[in-house]
Amino acid sequence: MDTGVRAEGAGGTADRTTLLLAVGDVVFLAGLVLVGQLSHGVTPIEQPVAALETVAPFVLGWLLVAAIAGLYTNAGAVATSVPRTARTTAVTWIAAANVGFILRNGLFGESTLWPFPLVMTGFGLLVLVGWRVGYAVFADSSGRP
Repeated sequence: MDTGVRAEGAGGTADRTTLLLAVGDVVFLAGLVLVGQLSHGVTPIEQPVAALETVAPFVLGWLLVAAIAGLYTNAGAVATSVPRTARTTAVTWIAAANVGFILRNGLFGESTLWPFPLVMTGFGLLVLVGWRVGYAVFADSSGRP
């Protein structure tokens, strides 16, 4: 009972686990994109619009596909099983990365050079699956959802 927190809004209720996972997903994904930008000489503080235009399509793609995949509606069940977490997060990210590339090219008019989809998908898998599996191990060992 200590994990339930009601959040009134469009969807009904949200608990701490769901909020933690959603915030963690966005932070890790945005961090991945921003580290990539820094490695290419783009400073997010000096060029905030460029940083936002790169982060936004992937965060939007992730949130959309994660919602469809049930990562936030069934967060407690997904977050405590390591194999299920790894599998669900990996499949969700591969789909979300493709949605992000479509949004990036369509809405934001950014062209994508060939290695970028491979790098973004690969590092996204490492970061998101790593974060989610780490949380699942912690939740499983502490008995938390």
